[in-house]
Amino acid sequence: MIFATLDDKSDRIELMISGEVLEKFSGTLDNEKIMIVDGEVTEELSKERENLGLSKKMKVFSIHTLEEARIKFIRKISLSLNNKNSSTIESFMKDLKSFSVQDTSEGCPVELKYSSKEVDAEMEIVDDFKIYLNDENIKKLKNTYGTDNIELHYFTRQ
Repeated sequence: MIFATLDDKSDRIELMISGEVLEKFSGTLDNEKIMIVDGEVTEELSKERENLGLSKKMKVFSIHTLEEARIKFIRKISLSLNNKNSSTIESFMKDLKSFSVQDTSEGCPVELKYSSKEVDAEMEIVDDFKIYLNDENIKKLKNTYGTDNIELHYFTRQ
């Protein structure tokens, strides 16, 4: 069992990571990347632990890089195009095809939002067209379409 403390200057939480979890996700761990941990949180109500800022604990079940979590939990990506953009829908779709993946099980569904003075429309692109949202493609999408024109939608927890 390994213990780690996360502290964001407003609160602390102690992570409890079993050897099994550590072994399973050892390839994921990287000091240079943002890590996403998932687990069960409990809170001890002892005054001593609270004073130390260690009243909250999380038993960690999984560890992912931000990229892995995005790919695993993304529901869809929305790309906005309006009549102020210099590209037409045809050139927009041509550029977008360069991000398409053959293996759609790894890809993310795409929604196109179009806006002009005359019409507003939202359309999902066909099921066999998906984008793999690794860090490299996210950077390319931001450079191609602009950060303000990209919206990521994630599954919500039940």
